[in-house]
Amino acid sequence: MESKGWAPIHQAAFRNYAKQVQRIVETTGADQLETVTQDGLRNTPLLLAVLRHSKQAIDVLVGLGADVSALNAHNYGVVEICASQGYTDLLERFISLKNTSLDVYGRLIKLFISEDDKETLCAGRAILTLGSSQEGQEMHTPSLIKGGLVMVAINQMKKKNCKEEVKEQALSILMNVLEDPSVKEQIYKSDGLTVLISLLHTESPTLCQGALLMIEAIVSHEKYASTFLQCNGLPVLLKVIRQAKESDREGHDDNVLIASLNSLGAIARASDSCREAVSKENELFPLLVQLLQETNSKHHLIVLCKAVSSVVMCHHGNQTAFIEKNGVTPLISLVKVKNREVQLSAINTLNSLAEGNEAAQRLVQEQGGVKPLMQLLKKSRLVGTQEAVAGALWVLAGTDIDDQRNMATMIGITHLSEFLDSPSEDLQLLGLEIFSILASGPKDFGRALAGAGVPQLLVRLLHSNNERIVLASVRMMRHICLSISWIPNTENQEMLFNSQGLSFLVALMSYSHSDLLQAEAACALASAVLGNRGNAELLYGHSDFTYSFILRLLYSQFREVRLLAGVAIATFAFNNMAQQKQIAEAGGVHWHNFQPFLLSSDPLERLNAAFQCVVLSSIIPDQKPASIRALGIKTIVDIMEEPHSKPVLALAADCVGRLAHTRAGIPSAIISINAVSVLCDLMTSSSEQIQGSAAIALGFLSFNHNGNRQLLKHCRESPILAKTLLQYTRGRRLSHYFLDGWKHLTKLGLPPIRVGGSIYPDCKAGSSPGLATSSSRGTAVHIPSLTPSQFKVTNPLNMHMVRM
Repeated sequence: MESKGWAPIHQAAFRNYAKQVQRIVETTGADQLETVTQDGLRNTPLLLAVLRHSKQAIDVLVGLGADVSALNAHNYGVVEICASQGYTDLLERFISLKNTSLDVYGRLIKLFISEDDKETLCAGRAILTLGSSQEGQEMHTPSLIKGGLVMVAINQMKKKNCKEEVKEQALSILMNVLEDPSVKEQIYKSDGLTVLISLLHTESPTLCQGALLMIEAIVSHEKYASTFLQCNGLPVLLKVIRQAKESDREGHDDNVLIASLNSLGAIARASDSCREAVSKENELFPLLVQLLQETNSKHHLIVLCKAVSSVVMCHHGNQTAFIEKNGVTPLISLVKVKNREVQLSAINTLNSLAEGNEAAQRLVQEQGGVKPLMQLLKKSRLVGTQEAVAGALWVLAGTDIDDQRNMATMIGITHLSEFLDSPSEDLQLLGLEIFSILASGPKDFGRALAGAGVPQLLVRLLHSNNERIVLASVRMMRHICLSISWIPNTENQEMLFNSQGLSFLVALMSYSHSDLLQAEAACALASAVLGNRGNAELLYGHSDFTYSFILRLLYSQFREVRLLAGVAIATFAFNNMAQQKQIAEAGGVHWHNFQPFLLSSDPLERLNAAFQCVVLSSIIPDQKPASIRALGIKTIVDIMEEPHSKPVLALAADCVGRLAHTRAGIPSAIISINAVSVLCDLMTSSSEQIQGSAAIALGFLSFNHNGNRQLLKHCRESPILAKTLLQYTRGRRLSHYFLDGWKHLTKLGLPPIRVGGSIYPDCKAGSSPGLATSSSRGTAVHIPSLTPSQFKVTNPLNMHMVRM
């Protein structure tokens, strides 16, 4: 007898009597599977089993062939019942059936757009639960997206009469599927960004925060960030930030402020064009600075600093606008707070603010920003803190080589050595860069570097798997082995080889897959043996060393490598006739190896090539040595007279210094074309690098009689030159003839020579006997396309002076 319109099979299915369900079907027929209740609801046995979560009965009914797509009087099927009851496990069971007559995902999405908010929320919960796990996202998300879930969710948020709870759920669903590559594009094409912007006007903090989280996730892509800005989203976002600031001040929920700042940062990080668009919002920078000045929450400050950093990063206009609103002062104050996370956030922001902006760098230093950074660097041993602080300090040093060297000196050799010994590759690279600037300057740090064990640290870094670190280490080896004018640092040279540096460098030169690394290794080896007989014997006796590896690099496809190969060969050949012979026998060099660089528009390339030509002129078989030397010397001195950058002028003076203590005749040739006057002019430069390089070069030229006489004259004209000269040549080569002459002049108390009018009656103003002026040296040398014999050197350089 049926009860409540239910047949026995309905009762059995509902109560999970699986065996009884099977017996009924077997005895009375399969028609029982689709029997509907007579209670007005018209549920099938399977629908009742699902309603009661009767798993065993469901399995039996499905196995016997029950219709899984059946619907009751309310148009509810297994999917709708599962969603309304929260039976996600049963939904997954029906999905696993892969029954073509049951579109689980489609019915869930259809239920989600129901006019009944209760049904919508049930469907939304089911969709969220299905995609809550990693496995669920991989299994269910693609099908839900394919079924139109994104458009449906956006449409729900568009509805004016839709409950806020439904809109919040729609946002959650979109966030849940946002990792799928196609979702952001669907949101973009569905005008979803406009919808999200409209939600920022809501008074619901939860809904506003959800929209902000979505915006942050979407606008990381430039196209979507630009669309957000085009839809006037930024003024709305700033309004939200202001309102959230006031709410936070009153003690309300702070999540909206955090989310809005994160969204602002994401927009700015999207691209340069987005940062440019952000810069046009006049209220932005005063608001950000005000927040920095008034915010006390540590978490808020961290998020705020990140947003500011993103806005000013790599954008000169935004950097300038921020500092004009006095934004530097609160950032420096935050560097001094005790909370480490806030400190690091402020330091990173200062880094972004000052990078590439000289005005910002200067302002941070003027407002005392360097001191707390230095204090923090000396106190902290945490790698992350050291990375941030050292990076900021180096950015504040700017790009001027003298400012960089001053900053390197302030950081100190001890801390820089710790960087090289750090497990952080970023610190290692930064330490190598800063050390190279310090070691390549006119002040001699050779002994201090040796005392800090720098050569051993560099050899240890050659074990690194990071090729950038290996390359930078090899480059630095050059700087610690040779100082300005190629004065050997013997202690560093020997420590380098005694630490297995020889074997590593020879292996890199011979077997590295990188032409650049091979060339740099060759340069480092040459620097390590220059002026060091013991090292030279070790290298030239090494079974794997041969000049053929270096000579091959002269024909590399990379211009930089070809130039470096020339540097290495010239270093090996410098003041060493025996090695010049070895180089020639190994294949030698030719005019065409240097001619392209002599014709270069880059003065650094011309300088290097000119110097190489002078050193190697005797073994360039296809040209006359005297002509090549004349051309090289004149090229170097000409460049010294021209208005070039600090690195160019310093290198030019350095090249003169090197040549001033090479073969007999070359110093006289240099002096004969007014090099002393030019170097004295360089001594008046505000650049320490140029001053030092010029002073050391003059020190070597003072061993020449004419050079010494001219130098004394210039020092009498300007006594400050003598002071500068003595400062930079202390511990280096300076002729005792000059020292005695200058001592004699100062003892006599002779007045300085008037520069405006010569004390020599037979000379014109500004000139002196026996001194060639720059105007007497003729026109610039035109480098030939084939041979130097085709051009004419129009200067008073006597060729016999440089014949060897």
